[in-house]
Amino acid sequence: MSTLNNEQLKATTQTQGPLLILAGAGTGKTKTITHRIAHMIEGGIAPEAIVAVTFTNKAANEMRERVAALISERAASLVNLSTFHSFCLKLLRRYHSHINRTRGFAILDTGDQVDLMRKALRELHLEKIISPYQGLTQISLLKNQLVYPETVISQSRALGHSPQDALLLAKLYELYETLLGVYDGIDFDDCITKCVKLLSTNPKAHAECHEQYTHFLIDEFQDTNIAQLKLIELLASPRNNVCVVGDDDQSIYGWRGAVAHIMEEFEKIFPGTQMIKLEQNYRCPNIVLEAANTVIRNNHLRKEKALWSDNSSSQKILVHRSETDAEESHWVAEKIAALLGRGTAAKDICILYRSNQQARIFESALKSWSIKYRIFGGSSFFERKETKDVLSFLRLILNPKDHLSLWRIINTPHRGIGIKTQEKLENLSRQGKIPPLVLLQSPENLTDISASAKKAIDELVTTLTELRALPRKNPKDFEVITQEIIDRFKLRSDIISQVKDKKALEFKLQILAELPKIIHDMVNEATRGAKSELSVLELLDIFTLGGYDETKEDKSTDSVSLMTLHSAKGLEFKVVFIVGVEEELLPHKNSMDSPQSLAEERRLFYVGLTRAKSQVFICHCRKRQTQGIDYVYKKPSRFIMELPDNTVLKGAEGIDSENALEDINPKSRLLSKLSRFRDEIKP
Repeated sequence: MSTLNNEQLKATTQTQGPLLILAGAGTGKTKTITHRIAHMIEGGIAPEAIVAVTFTNKAANEMRERVAALISERAASLVNLSTFHSFCLKLLRRYHSHINRTRGFAILDTGDQVDLMRKALRELHLEKIISPYQGLTQISLLKNQLVYPETVISQSRALGHSPQDALLLAKLYELYETLLGVYDGIDFDDCITKCVKLLSTNPKAHAECHEQYTHFLIDEFQDTNIAQLKLIELLASPRNNVCVVGDDDQSIYGWRGAVAHIMEEFEKIFPGTQMIKLEQNYRCPNIVLEAANTVIRNNHLRKEKALWSDNSSSQKILVHRSETDAEESHWVAEKIAALLGRGTAAKDICILYRSNQQARIFESALKSWSIKYRIFGGSSFFERKETKDVLSFLRLILNPKDHLSLWRIINTPHRGIGIKTQEKLENLSRQGKIPPLVLLQSPENLTDISASAKKAIDELVTTLTELRALPRKNPKDFEVITQEIIDRFKLRSDIISQVKDKKALEFKLQILAELPKIIHDMVNEATRGAKSELSVLELLDIFTLGGYDETKEDKSTDSVSLMTLHSAKGLEFKVVFIVGVEEELLPHKNSMDSPQSLAEERRLFYVGLTRAKSQVFICHCRKRQTQGIDYVYKKPSRFIMELPDNTVLKGAEGIDSENALEDINPKSRLLSKLSRFRDEIKP
């Protein structure tokens, strides 16, 4: 406790009643949370009565490790420390009959949801009017606001829908929910919304949860939505031993349902809430914090705070203007080369941008300088087809009643089981209420199927049965099963036969090669501590909800990081380049007509600034190429104009005068001279 500052100490020791910890960027939020949990346990609160939730598995795992270091691994393992969705999923498994599901219900991933939505749209003859993604987005927003199919029409005015649109949406929502029931599944949003409905309508379940859980701690509270806030209220009231930790200046997920004014809502629900501000920053120099504080004050509906630091570095933020986006990318690559030459590690440097589309041009520039880089974001490892196929086989081995996994792999690799055959089998399964795999094991159910399809089905069922007989007691067993799936179903050969592009082939084969070890690590991570082994359902949930940190730092590589500003939250780097800081890009063009959206864009810029431990470069250009052909003239972002003059330098001259960088080779010196020469001759 002696390592905590005064405000952190207050936040750690006040364990009774509602508490709001306003934790600015880099103010030791995780340290405060983990010390608070340890202090509660040492004070006599049972660890299993504590619920601590955050938004990513990475954050949850880090907290668990820190709590274990403070007290013991066993006590840390007993704390209900997980994501919102993982915690709710455990409750839904326990009370599955109250949500009309079997205990082994499936959680649909994005691809499964799209398939289900496509079926619903076809049945309603809406497939040419609404895309599956549009339908899912609309239903997700409704679920996050706790709007159910039967209340869409009555709430249409409040939701901003016309009566006609509300009627169509209600029908689509109802049919989508019916199909989820048919497939014995829930989607990602259901983890929260069905849990809220369970606790709201089932007094027995509510009373049991209230008795079991007594203290609640919510991390990243600024990212919560209405459904999550209602869940907190149901669980924590009337004891009100609930602590929320967050920073309204870092609320950047409005597009997925987060509510910027959620902290005010919390104070209304829990009267007498005390607020503690963490303002001492342990990451950034004061000059960067002054810039960030000044910019964010242009957002008026916020809780006032002013970050400060003991770091008194006078190195100012450099704002650089390039003529074109190509020059911008090469200027950034040149400066990174100079930083590397001075001894800065590549992993300490990050390029941040508003949109993933901006990454390509920086990739090219870094390649031209032979600088290693790594792009974060885009398609997740667990969203790749190869990964999803293997996991579907594994789920089916663990749970033979899994409808969706069977339909995914029944013709993977190609077995000649066409769409019509699959439709016949699916209809037979639904009509007879027989799990598909059970149906396939009975020859009398396959009378209308061709001989070749019967043979393929028989081979599939036989192999799955044999794999199901393998031991599944420890991480090594699961590694073996995963490798057996890849080998027995000839998934490697299938990829080689289908993928012609050499680079794509290498990438896909690498995924397959890494999967057995990743499955091993996932099971190993989940079975650490007090638990000796996990149930089948717990393992399935880990695979579905991504209980593996795929962003773990690779110690063997030293690479510059490229990522969106959204992806950067929670991270820190010695040197940060924020690029494309222009009107209609940052702030984004879709956000400029709404004061709320514009405020969120400013918060995004604020997040970018506060990632830097030492130096910030802000880059923009006069004209940017669109669709690879035309140039469009751009204006510097209003956020640049909001930076206080005493915190910034403008132009390449500022770098040289401050001695911030040194050129490391003739090419670098020449490019710098040419850059300065171009600036000097411009009118």
